[in-house]
Amino acid sequence: MKPQTLNGQTDDILQSMDGAARAIPREGLLPLIEQRIALPFTKGKTISLGTLSAAAASVALLVCMNMAMLWKQNTPVPSKGGDPATQVVEYYGIMNNGEMLGI
Repeated sequence: MKPQTLNGQTDDILQSMDGAARAIPREGLLPLIEQRIALPFTKGKTISLGTLSAAAASVALLVCMNMAMLWKQNTPVPSKGGDPATQVVEYYGIMNNGEMLGI
């Protein structure tokens, strides 16, 4: 047997279909397809109420947490000394030899 070319294989396949009945669509299928195509696209992508509520709650929680963090940062640090250098030393816990206790 010699190898067949692509055209020869195509011819063999088409000849093997001789006598086979073609598929025939049911009556009224074509008008249904045309009707479906003619309808304008009316449904868009929407976000469900549950998803929207969860997103809004998450944003509100983040905003509240950020405001709480900013409010805590604005509270004054109690200080024993009056000058700013002493306040910085006390805030960071810097000892006399330069070691840092708080960090």
